Amino acid sequence: MDTTPTVADPHLTASEIARRLNISTKTVRRWARQGKLPPGFKLGRLRRWRQSDLKHLF
Repeated sequence: MDTTPTVADPHLTASEIARRLNISTKTVRRWARQGKLPPGFKLGRLRRWRQSDLKHLF
């Protein structure tokens, strides 16, 4: 049995994505509406994206 811990895929908010790409959160939300970002998911009140789904941007 493999007991090696797996690394969780981090979930990023619009502000975290904006900070990494040096763009505004408004741009992140617009890209999401336009389909330039994967749909993401709601966790609480914030929309989040898996970092692995956004690797083409970083």
